This record gives sequence, structure tokens and C-alpha cells, in this order.
Amino acid sequence: MSTRSAAASNTMTITSTDGSTAATFIPSANLVCSALKYREVDWFDPIRTQEAKASGKDYGISLVHPWAGRLERYGYKVAGQEVTLSVDDDQLPHDNKHGLPIHGVWDRLLSWNAEKRTEQQLDAHLTWAGEKLLSVFPFPHELFVTASIETGRLRVETELRPTGDVGVPVAFGYHAFLRIPDSARSNWTVRLDANERLLLDESGNPSGATTALDRRQFRLEQTNLNDDISGLDSPAQLAFGDGHAAVSMQLEEGFSVAHLFAPQDRDLVSFEPMTAPANALNSGDGLRVVSPGHSFRTVFAIQLRESP
Repeated sequence: MSTRSAAASNTMTITSTDGSTAATFIPSANLVCSALKYREVDWFDPIRTQEAKASGKDYGISLVHPWAGRLERYGYKVAGQEVTLSVDDDQLPHDNKHGLPIHGVWDRLLSWNAEKRTEQQLDAHLTWAGEKLLSVFPFPHELFVTASIETGRLRVETELRPTGDVGVPVAFGYHAFLRIPDSARSNWTVRLDANERLLLDESGNPSGATTALDRRQFRLEQTNLNDDISGLDSPAQLAFGDGHAAVSMQLEEGFSVAHLFAPQDRDLVSFEPMTAPANALNSGDGLRVVSPGHSFRTVFAIQLRESP
């Protein structure tokens, strides 16, 4: 996994009207959602959060932008532009296993302007501009995020708008490191509203081939999940539960694939919806380009349920 900034200053918290559910964001660190509490307990994996604060790994709910997943090389050619990246560029996280650029740029480079519209809603804005950012991704644009909360549910809407005279490739995604508090993964049943699994090459990127998803529902137990899935239902739900509590991610709009991460030695599942397959800036597979004057929107929601 890559490492990313986990600075914890200037936090903003939105809270449901009944006070049962709260989400905390850090605008200065790429608007990471650093805590998601329901009935006073954080439903993010605490070990992952602790590691992040010590080493900079991603945690909570993190936006990965301008591309999710790894690239097959230090560069890409897309929308008529050839982009060369440097292995020495300190803006870029690197995949420790393959030594390739992964998940766009470091969180510390992306500081959002954010405000609470109400106690239940946060609006945030990011401008992708300036020499350093455009050297990595030469497509000027803006991102707008609206996060809203109600009892047991966090909804996140993201909109991308080009600001220049060129189209913007859309390849971002999100990570959400989730758990059921005081419950072991051996008790969890996973449900996936998807029909296909992407086959990967030796670099860990999609090869272009797919196979049927053999199980849409299964007991997690000691399964080590590190898979890319496609053929998502519309809308799709990714979920896990133990019979007493459950976590689900509803993919309402804009996402075409998802990565699943659940290391067998940890009580966590990370749902990672993506707007395009990994390495789409090189392969072109499933890549969408937003023309000037238009916009692209994604919506997902995290639902937390617990027996009374």
C-alpha cells in the first residue's frame, strides 16, 4: 500500500440531528474523513488510523486523485497529451511492491476550502491549478464535495468541472477502511452487487480480461481480499455484517469498478469505488473525459446498522 499524509489539524465535524452519528473531516489533508462515529463508537479501523498517524498511510475515507490505483509506468498518454512523471518527484506516492506511481498525489498537497452549511452538511472546494499540480496532471479543473449526515448514514457527493479549454480525464476514487466494532472478521458475511472480477497482470494492473464473479455473497473468515470487481449493479451495494450489525456502501452514481481490500490478519474491509479501472490513463479502458462546460458527478453513501 502507498503512504499518504494524515495531518490532523483544522478538523470539521458534521452531526446527525439526533446526535447519534458524526463524521469528522480534515480539509488541509485532502478532506480525509478521519472519524465516522455511530452511537459514540468509531466504525473506522482503529489500527489503520493509528498506523496512518505514525506513518502517513491512507485511512478513514480518503479521496485518491487524480487517479486511483497504480500506473504501469512513470507516465501516461491521454486526451492528446503525453505526460512524463519522475521517480524522484516528491509529490507522488509509490507502490512499495512494484515501485510504480499510485493514487495520484500526496494528501498534503491538496488543501480544500470547506464550510459547514448546517450542522448536518459540509461543502468543500478544491482548485487543481499551479505549476506543480499541472506537471503531474495537466488538466485544470475544480472539485466540489458535499458531505451530509443523518442517523447511521454518511453521503458524499463529488463533482468535477473543467476550468480550462481541454477535457479532463476522470480516474479518481475513494478508499473507506471500515469495521464492525467489537466483532471479528470470522463472523462477517460479505455481499457484493457485482458480476465480474478484473484479471490482473504481473504489475497488479488490470490485464483487460475479466472473469465471472464466482461469489456475490460469502463468509469472510480467513479470505485475503485484494480484488478489482466490475459489472456493478445500478445502483450497487457493497456490504458486510455479522447478523447483529452491518456496514454497507451504496454506489449511487459515477462509479464503474471497485477494489476490495481485506487483509486476512485484520478486522477490516476497505471498499474502494473507482471511476475507471486502475491504469486507465494508459490503457484507456473505461476512461471518461469531461469536456469544458460539462461536469462529472459521483455519489456514494455509507450506512451503519446495529441491533438495538
